Amino acid sequence: VGGYTTYDVMPTGFVPPNGRPLPKQYNNITYGLSFNPVMILVNLPSNDAANYYTLTEQIQNYDTLISIAYRNDIDIYVTSPQPRNFTNSNQMNLLLGMVDSCFTLYSSIAVDFWNGIAQANGFIKPEYNSGDGVHLNNAGHHKLFERMSQRVLPVLVDVSEIISVTESYFQLKQNYPNPFNPSTTISFILPKNTFVNFTVYNILGEKVSELYNGEMSLGEKQIIWNGLNDDNKSVSSGIYIYRISTPEKHLSGKMILQK
Repeated sequence: VGGYTTYDVMPTGFVPPNGRPLPKQYNNITYGLSFNPVMILVNLPSNDAANYYTLTEQIQNYDTLISIAYRNDIDIYVTSPQPRNFTNSNQMNLLLGMVDSCFTLYSSIAVDFWNGIAQANGFIKPEYNSGDGVHLNNAGHHKLFERMSQRVLPVLVDVSEIISVTESYFQLKQNYPNPFNPSTTISFILPKNTFVNFTVYNILGEKVSELYNGEMSLGEKQIIWNGLNDDNKSVSSGIYIYRISTPEKHLSGKMILQK
């Protein structure tokens, strides 16, 4: 989606500072999580710098996105900023600062969209410039595709292999009904007697209700959630995460409470 900044993709319910945009409900991380992804890719090329958003703001927003993904057991990758022909030195300094921050703070999950595409002054190399000094041409986008493929495709293959092996033994099924009101049933299969923790979280990763915590025998099991929190109070409509944990594995799913 063109023109987006880190604020636009913050979770639903996030309150931005004065003068900053609200999250876009149908394009933000909350909406993305509703599709049960195995991976999230964050690509925000240069609009934060264009809007003079500070490095502190940008880093805090990236940290929020990464934290939410990890709490939901989802891999996440962030691309570095892309070059842009800023003639304003403040904007260029913000862009260059975020490039350095990306590679320093997020090196293990960063995808390089800068080196080899940017000139020394931060401008787009002529052979990759679409002509407006902002967007890349087809050759530039092909370069980005190659880098993303090299970084992400091996991870996707590994994830699919893990899922196929895991589902043969330890399974967590989609809740039913979904969406639901007032209660829903969650089924799962344990391959052996083991300790089990079953907890519901909100989309921000905050604990809502611990449904089970103790030993459980092998076989197919069911747990019912009635839409109440640990204080026995009804929770609001929205997306919730259910997570089952054993000493060996963790699995999670998403459900929608719709009142």
